[in-house]
Amino acid sequence: MKGSRKRPEAMDIVSAAVLTALVVLIVFPFYTSIVTSFTSSMSYVKYPVQLYPRSFTLENYSYVFDRMNILSGYKNTLFIVLVGTAIGMTISLMYAYALAMKAYPGKKAAFLFLLITMYFGGGLIPTYLLIRDLKLINNPFAIIFLHAVSPFHIIIMKNGIDQLPSSLTEAARIDGAGELQTFLRIVIPLIKPIVVTFSLFTAVGYWNEWYWSMIVLNKPNVKTLQIMLRTIVVNTESLELDIHNTDYLEVFSQGLKMAAVMITMVPIMIVYPFLQRHFAAGILVGAVKM
Repeated sequence: MKGSRKRPEAMDIVSAAVLTALVVLIVFPFYTSIVTSFTSSMSYVKYPVQLYPRSFTLENYSYVFDRMNILSGYKNTLFIVLVGTAIGMTISLMYAYALAMKAYPGKKAAFLFLLITMYFGGGLIPTYLLIRDLKLINNPFAIIFLHAVSPFHIIIMKNGIDQLPSSLTEAARIDGAGELQTFLRIVIPLIKPIVVTFSLFTAVGYWNEWYWSMIVLNKPNVKTLQIMLRTIVVNTESLELDIHNTDYLEVFSQGLKMAAVMITMVPIMIVYPFLQRHFAAGILVGAVKM
């Protein structure tokens, strides 16, 4: 009947209640972190949990930018993200395209070699020794090369290319296009959702990387943003001592930590909304056929 509405079932109500509770649990700590980053030390002592900054200040952010050399961390991290994503996606797409070709010689061996790397790693010490022998200590390309290739990404991309009609690539070859032209002008545009999705995954992986950066990037001028954030969060005692020796009267350790977290998260939060519409399409295109 017109105008009739489907009455919500009990399970729908329960699901809505559970999802709402999960949203609150996720959003509330994030919101309090933002509020704390803009709160002065005296206000935080009186009101540890605030719905809005009772005493608004920007000194926590000023301290991070003035004293923590955060701009250098931004520069180093952006270099690793941009160059690493470009190199990683180029290698992954070309590898996936080669595996998707029916007449590729040694295809099974190349695919088996790729699968082995998903189950067995080189180990911490051998990997470090390799980086050292390659003279890549305190070099951002050490981080780029370590995370450039993801077997999971390559397999999903290969599956996505497999789903393309073979008549398209055959027609391009009949018209005189070489493999590189076919790859760039036919295949890449048709799997654009996959390319965008895994480009963002790769970029986020580089952005959040801290473990190997902590091991191989020791000089202050090459440290990444995540290493600086870890230093701020972990070294609380030395941080509080440094704060007391400055003219930043409204700065406190918790506000400084939250300010550093916000500074680290903002770039990804800005980029993500513009690319999220490609996520579902990118994963589904490459996840159907195995």
